[in-house]
Formats: sequence, structure tokens, C-alpha cells
Amino acid sequence: AACRGFPRGMVPRDLGQRVRSDVPVLFLTGAEDPADPPDNVANARRELPNARVVVFPAAGHGQLHLDCGQALIDAFVARGSAAGLDASCARTAAEQPFVTDLG
Repeated sequence: AACRGFPRGMVPRDLGQRVRSDVPVLFLTGAEDPADPPDNVANARRELPNARVVVFPAAGHGQLHLDCGQALIDAFVARGSAAGLDASCARTAAEQPFVTDLG
């Protein structure tokens, strides 16, 4: 009953449809990301042939604060392409452990 009081919006027909583009795309994802796991972009190149997926094996959600993530984004923007991008730093980039001294 409460919903009847809200205005109705228009939903575009193509909402939810896959996007096809040749624009370069760089996906950074963490192997331990429960919110947006690597499987979500594993097949991105089907629709985005110039896409590159870089998986950070020891990271969770968000790689922007990692030095490696920032370096990859900088290189991607400077080059205008993800082709040939050296992403080897992602293999060892990880969250810093949370340590507390209770003693």
C-alpha cells in the first residue's frame, strides 16, 4: 500500500544488458574479495576485448590504496592501454596485517 504513494520511474529497456566496447579497461580485483570476486570479471574480454584483469592474490576488496594498484592505474592512464602492462607487482601486493600489542 505504501508503494502506491511513490511516483513511477521509467526503466530503460537496455538496463542490465551486457556492454560491448573496444575502449581499454583495467580491472583490479582481489582474490579474497567477498563483495566483488574475480569471477565477476573473469570473462570480461568477451564484450571488452581491450580489457585486462589483474588479480591480487593476497588482497580483498579495493586495491587503490596499494602502491601496486596506484602504479598500475598510473601506467594504464599514461599508456591509454592495458596491453603489455607489467602487473607482476600484484603477485606480492597485499593488505598489511592488523597488529596490536596487548602486552
